[in-house]
Amino acid sequence: MCRYTFFLIVILLTNFSNAQNSGILRGFLTDSLSGEPLPYGNIFINELNEGSTSDNRGYYLFPALPAPSNYTIQISYVGYQSKNIQTSVGINQSTLLNIQLIPVSFELQTIEKVGHRVDGGTNPDISVHTFSIKDLESLPQGVETDILRSIQNVAGVTMTSDVSAKYYVQGGANNQNLLLLNDATIYNPFHALGMFSVVDPVMINSIEFYKGGFPTQYSGRVSSVMDLVTKYGNKNQFSGTATASLLTAKAAIEGPIPDGSFIFTGRKSVSNKVLKNFYNNKNVPVDFYDLSFNINYANNDMLNDARFIVNGFISDDKIVNDDPYKANYTWKNTVYGLSYFQVSDSPVFYKLSINFSNFDGEVDPKLSNVKYKKNELRDFTFKADFTYVYPDNDILDVGLKINGVEPTCIYRIRSEILIELDQEKPETIGVCMPNTSYCSLKI
Repeated sequence: MCRYTFFLIVILLTNFSNAQNSGILRGFLTDSLSGEPLPYGNIFINELNEGSTSDNRGYYLFPALPAPSNYTIQISYVGYQSKNIQTSVGINQSTLLNIQLIPVSFELQTIEKVGHRVDGGTNPDISVHTFSIKDLESLPQGVETDILRSIQNVAGVTMTSDVSAKYYVQGGANNQNLLLLNDATIYNPFHALGMFSVVDPVMINSIEFYKGGFPTQYSGRVSSVMDLVTKYGNKNQFSGTATASLLTAKAAIEGPIPDGSFIFTGRKSVSNKVLKNFYNNKNVPVDFYDLSFNINYANNDMLNDARFIVNGFISDDKIVNDDPYKANYTWKNTVYGLSYFQVSDSPVFYKLSINFSNFDGEVDPKLSNVKYKKNELRDFTFKADFTYVYPDNDILDVGLKINGVEPTCIYRIRSEILIELDQEKPETIGVCMPNTSYCSLKI
């Protein structure tokens, strides 16, 4: 019954007629060089003194403009050249106006442009902070740019030390923070014993950070929510980057495919020397890597105004001690997702997504006194989000979420197998750990 009621509401919304003598203006705001969406950009109509902002996919919508009429649209975005566009809106018609902005550094390399974002008044979330990757690059950094460390500059967010990237929001615990990557939960988002996040900023396009009062579609935590959206990739040309720091080496490649684009990124630890500065010059045998990809496809001949996105993410950490009396630690995150985003000539747009998120962690005690432990977690999530924009720019969100979580935890009590090694010296025995190759002698 709930299912039929849900779809009935959606059908009623899509058939809701606009006021007479009005029209719709909609489109996407993108980078002219790469085709990457520009989130939270400003779109302002001079004649009406009315403005709006693009969402995290670069999509903007004016649901009910007086028509027929001609308008001057002013578009601005921090770091890009502002633009004025003339357009017309017809009665009961939907005008599609896709806008591309030119980076200022491409046109005028010696001029620094400083802008201020204007909120169009359509966002009801008073506690949300939005960031683009350009915002993070301008903030003070440590060894390298890190998303979680950058959040400490937001009011109400604290960290306990310079060593850890774990953050605490308005007195909440660290495990009460929810981190989402393309709607999929990352359960252990830290590399190198919590030094920095597993998410490479190179792959991120936009960030929404809620430090309280977050909407109902974000469930699973009580302290804060961080929603990360990855880049689509350059749809105009192939390009690649490679960088190295005192801790990691990373590379990225992106480019066009027929009716779409892709981006692949990878990062690997190369040295532990910098970590000694945080651990009193003690050696930390940390080894980690992370990989990600995003492939998007949009073919209007197959399905008009629709986009399909396939994404994946893997992170792997190992702490391997040469000393057999020190335990080894491993943990791994794996995420795969498929989403479908649809806009139309009506003031309704929606997104359907399926995500799989897995976490695996294991403690190998070897000959230490640490107990063997293995954690496994499997997460499946289906989401359907529908958004309706009223003529007065009020927003109604309707959604459905199905989430299944299967945790597994295995403990093993330490035991020893005593093996006689020498018949002539029966007091000499070997101590071996089950399921391992570690043995020692006791005389």
